[in-house]
Amino acid sequence: GSSLFYPPLTTSIFAALISLVSAASSYRRGGGFFFRRGGAGQLSPAAPLSATLSPDDQVPTIDVAPLFNEDAAAEERRECVDAIGRACERFGFFNMVNHPIDRELMAALKEEMVAFFAQPKHIKMRIKRNSETSRGWFDDELTKQKMDWKEGLDLGKSNGRWEGSTLDGYNQFTESERFNDLLKAYYGQMERIASKLIEALATHMGVADPSSLAPLFAKHSSLLRLNYFPPCPDCDEYLGVSHHTDGCAITLLLQEVPGLQVWLRDKQQWVDVQPVKDALT
Repeated sequence: GSSLFYPPLTTSIFAALISLVSAASSYRRGGGFFFRRGGAGQLSPAAPLSATLSPDDQVPTIDVAPLFNEDAAAEERRECVDAIGRACERFGFFNMVNHPIDRELMAALKEEMVAFFAQPKHIKMRIKRNSETSRGWFDDELTKQKMDWKEGLDLGKSNGRWEGSTLDGYNQFTESERFNDLLKAYYGQMERIASKLIEALATHMGVADPSSLAPLFAKHSSLLRLNYFPPCPDCDEYLGVSHHTDGCAITLLLQEVPGLQVWLRDKQQWVDVQPVKDALT
């Protein structure tokens, strides 16, 4: 999933993604033109390659508590920042543990998410994305001009469009007030984490005053996206989403099942990003 990148005053600071893979046994989608694994131009492997790599070539897991703990020692914070910088330089990804997100919030949000996507299509269609807004439910997104094997729900800033913005759209909320409240709360926590990570990366790159970057993201167009990957009749043949690069500063992914892979340039191989309980990737 990705978020659009606009000029500096409306920069997308993050795309917060929550992915759900259905355990149901049957599902069919109408139409064709889905990504086929191993087809022309398709790079993603048919089998995981991480087993052939050394531990040093695995996407790292980093304890980010020092970033959010005001009482953390300067050395702890510096080591955390350096670890994040090294991971981003080599992999572009890392698993983040001991972040400050409320675990009860995460669990409740996933519970509501399951219930939402389990609804009949005609109910979800009530908040389908349209010509007036790019936010809402969808099941027809394209990647590389091929349809993804997924459904999704996009939301942005709860106060709607920024002044002067014609591209950002407005939120279409679900019929569950509890779900809507959880989405807003989670979005707010993602803003905090994304800002801290931006500061950490700026520090690693030698920016004297990392907080000076804040105005660039003051009117960001970040999205919270919920991804649902229904069961596929031939999972060895098709991909949920093909290879791509997100168009935002940071993507924060909450994943619970394997499937995500990243391209390791110095090895010229795809690397599995295994889910870590309660972690963000």
